[in-house]
Amino acid sequence: TNDNDFNYYALSYDATAKKLTIIENSVELISIPLVNSINFTNENPIVIGGNTFKGNLHDLRFWRKYITRETAVINMNTVFNGNELGLLGYWPMNEGNGIVANDLARFKHLVLNGTNWDIFPKGTAYTFDGTNYLKLDNTAKVNISKDMDATVTFWMKTNQTSAATLLSNGNGDDTDVLESNGFRNKWAFNLT
Repeated sequence: TNDNDFNYYALSYDATAKKLTIIENSVELISIPLVNSINFTNENPIVIGGNTFKGNLHDLRFWRKYITRETAVINMNTVFNGNELGLLGYWPMNEGNGIVANDLARFKHLVLNGTNWDIFPKGTAYTFDGTNYLKLDNTAKVNISKDMDATVTFWMKTNQTSAATLLSNGNGDDTDVLESNGFRNKWAFNLT
């Protein structure tokens, strides 16, 4: 939602049912049946933000499980300690300064690239201006296979009305590594 308020999102993949569900706050926006399994696996870093997204992001979580709408509603205001079952990565983004967002689950910290903190009016979040990003390297050490459930959850604030990439495993241009199959094997979550 481009209402310039923080909204909670859960993008959840059920490998057995082959469906992708998108939840905003407490509402299931869509559940899409898929013909083929989604394959997230490659060794490229995960990039948050980049050359198009303008807004704020905080409390990013990667899960190794499918999360229902009911579970998303319970989780959205829960503060975790990083030891929860199925939690692959947890970046509260509450540092308030510095160039690193600490991962409380597996210590795979995010490094800021030109991103600033936004602390006013309350809470903490990274602010993106369309040119900066966070980068998670060493993602090959956290395997998400095509046969595995997976969920990413986060709080986001934006008033952007144009298309933008929020989360991807690369820059989406010729700077990305060409894989052995001749493709760049990119995936992305885009705002449209």
